[in-house]
Amino acid sequence: MNNARPPLRYRPHHFLCSLGFEGKGYSDDFTANMTAIVMGRLRAQYGNGVIIEVVNQTDDICAPCPMRKDNLCTDEPKIAALDARHATLLGLSNGERLTWGEAQRRMRELVSPQDLNDACQGCQWLDLGVCQSALLRLKADLSDGTQMNIPATALHIRESNRLRLEPHSVQHLADLNRMNNTPEIMQFLGGDIPEPLERTEESINKIQRRWAKYGFGWWVLIEKTSDRVVGAACLQHLAHLESNPLEVGWRLFPEFQGMGYATEAGQAAIDYAFGPVGIDYLTAVTHPQNIASQKVMQRLGMTNIGEQIHYDEVCATYELHKPA
Repeated sequence: MNNARPPLRYRPHHFLCSLGFEGKGYSDDFTANMTAIVMGRLRAQYGNGVIIEVVNQTDDICAPCPMRKDNLCTDEPKIAALDARHATLLGLSNGERLTWGEAQRRMRELVSPQDLNDACQGCQWLDLGVCQSALLRLKADLSDGTQMNIPATALHIRESNRLRLEPHSVQHLADLNRMNNTPEIMQFLGGDIPEPLERTEESINKIQRRWAKYGFGWWVLIEKTSDRVVGAACLQHLAHLESNPLEVGWRLFPEFQGMGYATEAGQAAIDYAFGPVGIDYLTAVTHPQNIASQKVMQRLGMTNIGEQIHYDEVCATYELHKPA
């Protein structure tokens, strides 16, 4: 007698849904069913060997979904378009069978966190950032289900020779507020001084939401030998517009300028962008009179492409392509 379990049946978009699943669903029955599949099978011991069959209709995840109507979804055109984007992204075809391990390999190698903004467009879970965070964990080779409880913020920490880059959090509130109230730092950034603590805290909260949604944002720069905050660096959408390319940036307390920290932090941000984030083009902008920042851009191998308007200001603009 053959006691082998039949393959799981998955619509294409449920592969990434399963990767990012954190116990939330459309109803109690839906959540219980998905928990049994994802936690009970895919993330269990030997889960990488579970066979999944790709289908173009409702599947094992959909079984108790309140939006199910026979073999289709009540919003089938939207879900079919979602499936089509995911099938293209992951190279899936209807009727194909693959293991969960193979599915994870494709997600790790073929998909970047940036891709999810288009592939998952319209999904109500997108803004929670759970799939982006799970994808970053996967790209860090943490694909073993027993390791999926590692905080996503820990994976955003970067290190260089002398610096530790940590995503902004409330524990950095005092240092960031002091930074935003230092005239030498803000002279080219246009911030209003004095900045109250409440406004700095609002900024930290906004940055944390961007980390959750995109998998990148602002770091504080911590000198490893002293644990002192020396500045901050970023990887973000240029002028905060999702349609723009990503930019790298930095700012340092005056007492730590001229020590190579900006170049070191900028290189760490570039490595993160061209590595885990998975992009191949970056920009950097600064006030035309900020010669020190432009010298950092040049040391990082960036090319001056002239002056452009960003942040409603004329900016010296640099670019960098990922090496072939």
